[in-house]
Amino acid sequence: MKLVNIDPTAIKHDLETHSGDEIVLGELWPSAVLVPVIQKDDNFYILFTVRTRDVEHHKGEVSFPGGARDDADKSLQDTALRETFEEVGIRQEDINVLGKLGDHKTPSGFHITPYVGFIPPSYKYDPSLIEVDQVLEVPIDFLWEIYKKGPQPITFRAGAKPVLAYEYIYEENRIWGATARILTEFFKIIEESST
Repeated sequence: MKLVNIDPTAIKHDLETHSGDEIVLGELWPSAVLVPVIQKDDNFYILFTVRTRDVEHHKGEVSFPGGARDDADKSLQDTALRETFEEVGIRQEDINVLGKLGDHKTPSGFHITPYVGFIPPSYKYDPSLIEVDQVLEVPIDFLWEIYKKGPQPITFRAGAKPVLAYEYIYEENRIWGATARILTEFFKIIEESST
């Protein structure tokens, strides 16, 4: 049974009118990520990467493909598409960008602008051995079921008090922090587009 219906046209429209958070860049590093959506027959998936232990930031964490803006990038969307190609080998011309979400920031100092894009099914990924330990295609229905339960008490550091937040566990992979917040914002867009 399908838990959520994905309509790219409705999502594109809602992203165009979505007023997500705008965070002042200030001293933060400008960066961008892609939320890659895959349709295989009647099922939808979101692509994540598991970062290697060799990267400078967020070692071993589950994330969306993306990274810091280069001086040569004409826009943050270009950053998201370039980084997606560099990390998992998906070419820019194969990505149908629907729009962007609100800004997010990380404790490590990144200012993230996320973009939502559809990629072709059964894509032959070419992950960067330096940056990507694993490519995950996670069923949206699985993640949606967790989303619908609402935020849960989560302890982010040993000894700290639990806070209410979203956390998505898939197999042995923990999707949390900025990645979970971006995913949750995307799900709110889906929820709006299906009402």
